[in-house]
Amino acid sequence: MDNEQEKLQRNQLLIKGFMVLVILHQLILYFDDYTLDFGAIAGAVAVLAMLRALLASPVLLATPIRLWRSSKLSINKDSKRYFSIAILMLAISLF
Repeated sequence: MDNEQEKLQRNQLLIKGFMVLVILHQLILYFDDYTLDFGAIAGAVAVLAMLRALLASPVLLATPIRLWRSSKLSINKDSKRYFSIAILMLAISLF
């Protein structure tokens, strides 16, 4: 059990690090030429929502990706909401 807790904590730190990188990337893009690209911002929000959905369900972090479909995982309501926001924002960013 202790090993699984360490894995979860490492995964959470890694995901939070990716979230910081996405935000820094958007800041660099803005300060590069002082223009807002709303498509890129929507894409960044989609990535952030997807990562937040993973953080909201620790079961997803503990289970390997290949077992997500075969096992009976229960995703909580917040994760479903974040996944739907991510899909919506990804669709918006494509236009």
